Amino acid sequence: MDLEWIFVITNIVLESMSSIFTQLSSKQKPQYALFGMLLSYLALLICVIELIYEGHRHQQKPIYRRGKSFATLNNIVALACALGQLSQQSIIVLRVLLNQLFRRSS
Repeated sequence: MDLEWIFVITNIVLESMSSIFTQLSSKQKPQYALFGMLLSYLALLICVIELIYEGHRHQQKPIYRRGKSFATLNNIVALACALGQLSQQSIIVLRVLLNQLFRRSS
């Protein structure tokens, strides 16, 4: 199997699991939200590693030197989706943690 497909399948699995853990999280079980955020960070890391791999594979100079990007539309969309998922997860975790903090203090 090609390494590119391994990146794609890994990202799909991580993003799916992240969404599942987000749905499972509640006020009583905030650890699911934290685990979902961890999976989002891993998905983002895999996406960045994939972009680095593509750059080394094509052996092109940085974007600002050539004027042409090595990243395809699929790579850019995957990175944008990973960043969106990560920001959503971070907001959810922050909300759950703040709810717990205010609940404990009152």
